[in-house]
Amino acid sequence: MVRPDERLIVADLGMCKDLALNSGLTVAAGTSGFRPPEQSGGAAVVDTRADLWALSAMLTWMCEGTDLPDELTHALRRSMADDPDDRHPDVASWLADIEAALQPPAPPPPEPPTASATSADATATSAVAPPPRRWRTRALVVALLAAVAFGVIGGVAGSRWLATPASQTSTASLTIDGPDRVTLGEEATFTATTTGLDNWVWTLPSGRHILDEEAITITARTPGSAELVLRGRDADGTHLEVTHRLTVTG
Repeated sequence: MVRPDERLIVADLGMCKDLALNSGLTVAAGTSGFRPPEQSGGAAVVDTRADLWALSAMLTWMCEGTDLPDELTHALRRSMADDPDDRHPDVASWLADIEAALQPPAPPPPEPPTASATSADATATSAVAPPPRRWRTRALVVALLAAVAFGVIGGVAGSRWLATPASQTSTASLTIDGPDRVTLGEEATFTATTTGLDNWVWTLPSGRHILDEEAITITARTPGSAELVLRGRDADGTHLEVTHRLTVTG
């Protein structure tokens, strides 16, 4: 959805407004189809559940035409209910349902080997194939978008979401190996060292995102400071992030 020459920026122009109250003196903002009913109808109270409605509408639109798990469709429809009381009560419960729906389906039980099968055939039959790469990548993209929105909404709700994510947990870790200083016009290669992760995403200084590449090469085009960011999630759903700072000299 984002071309190489484009950059996606998440912004909230209402950070200085008390979103819990609707004075009725301003025009309801937001794009039609992504604005919850209570904002269009001038409800007296607009809270986090309005954000959940808009976010669920956006995810539904992004995934239109794809074969989504029934659990994910149900979770999105719940927070798109007209009555806020019928939606998820808060961001944490919404995210819990989304993450649960994105879990890969359980593999079918292995078929018992026949009497004539060799031990090698039996081993091959009982092997469990990993989830399809396309399904895992799609799940990662949706989960990362949900995590970004979770951080934005959580940042409004409280400062605890402003803490810097760790680069390792008890089950996973990630690091970036590469130069700290390059010359203008020079190519530099950076390598991701990951443990306990099936997927990860690079964010380049240009704002471009690259999924699952072990190494990326960029050309320094602007003098000054730049950052590469590597993100992933461990098996428990904990977000990991590491930043590599780079100085470009003229």
